[in-house]
Amino acid sequence: MKKIIWLSLLAGLFFHSLAFAVIPPTPEIIRLTATSTSITVLFELNTDTDTDGYYVKYWVEGSSDAWTKVRIPKPTSTTVTSYSYLIRGLDSNTEYKVSLSAYDGDTDESATTSDSITTTAVALDIKMVDTGTVSVSLSEIPSGVETFDVYIGSASGVYEYALTDIDKEGAAVQSGLANGTYYILVNMKDSSGDDLSTSSEVTFNVEDFGTLFSREDIDDGCFIGSSVHSEPKTAPVVPFVLFLLTVSMFSFPYKRVIVGLMTVLVFTSMAQAAETFTVSENILGIKVGTFEPSEDLQAEVYDTIVPVSLFYERRLNFWPWLSADVSAGYSRTDGFAVTDSAAVTGVETELEMIPLSGSLNANWDLDPLITLFAGLGGDYWMFKEKTQYGEKDIDVSGWHAKVGAKLLTGDSTFYARGGILLEACYTSMDRFGRNDVDLGGWTYSAALFYCF
Repeated sequence: MKKIIWLSLLAGLFFHSLAFAVIPPTPEIIRLTATSTSITVLFELNTDTDTDGYYVKYWVEGSSDAWTKVRIPKPTSTTVTSYSYLIRGLDSNTEYKVSLSAYDGDTDESATTSDSITTTAVALDIKMVDTGTVSVSLSEIPSGVETFDVYIGSASGVYEYALTDIDKEGAAVQSGLANGTYYILVNMKDSSGDDLSTSSEVTFNVEDFGTLFSREDIDDGCFIGSSVHSEPKTAPVVPFVLFLLTVSMFSFPYKRVIVGLMTVLVFTSMAQAAETFTVSENILGIKVGTFEPSEDLQAEVYDTIVPVSLFYERRLNFWPWLSADVSAGYSRTDGFAVTDSAAVTGVETELEMIPLSGSLNANWDLDPLITLFAGLGGDYWMFKEKTQYGEKDIDVSGWHAKVGAKLLTGDSTFYARGGILLEACYTSMDRFGRNDVDLGGWTYSAALFYCF
């Protein structure tokens, strides 16, 4: 009888505690932020006095039976209203489900709120650095990663090469690869050598690569041939060429600046040119421009080519409207070899150009301080390309046609002694049509010159 009484009392106390138990309110997730290996959970803190802490639970979407639950004590500070928790060691490019709840003591737990997010793909830098040699490094280093392993195989999921314990800022280099498609997987580890995250499997093509003069079918000297075809050449008809040059000059990317500058100089010079003036016979100046190659491979290997040249021009006595000029220039440009599919490699290359040219120009003096011109002439360019495999020199001849304007200063002290020149020039460097490869292109230049 006493046992029955005690059992009744205990049952009454248990159900009484359940009836008066206080369940913490459900906390709210503010946002989830993902990297390739982690998720940051930012949530609002409950303001009640019953909440003792929070549970963060996460799992791969669709695999709720394989979950991880983390217990987070309530922050001691009473001034903060939100809290963030970092979940680390996640797989990249994977969707995760995250749930949040609050607890009171060891038994009472609130309802849950949840959200989903996908981790980003690991940013890998994969490139060829030599024939049959591939370099793999981390473009962005995820938090907590100290070393990584690289696995390379010729079939998905089957890896013949393993490069392990690579420093997070280093690169894994694998040589001896035949041309073809390879599958690459990267596993990242923390300072203790424990696995943090694995990247998604990516593919990479190992193929032949080259620079401008590394192709075997390009001969030394002026006789140049290539299986890489250049853009269609401009017809060698002078009126047609000059028309194209005129149009091209005003299609220059900075045409608004050029036209505006020409307008200001025209009105300024006309206002100040009150006295008669004799055209100077000699002009000496320096030009700076940008060169856009006709050859596709040259444009792919070398992004920006900026030639600088000195020029001298003289008016001819027997025909004052006719002038002749000579110029010599130089440019040095760094680039990277590209594969047959135009992918950039890690093989550095350097190109030096020395263009030599001479022109015969027709001049139209619109104003004492404004002269338009069009010219045609011959060229002889010298190239030197340097790579880790050595150097190669190429000399080639060709022709050019150009059009532009010379704008003289209106300053009374140095009247008609100096000015600027704007020029667009098309050059065909293919030994007058006898080569498959045209090493010329379009050059847009601006110059400062002095008359004497």
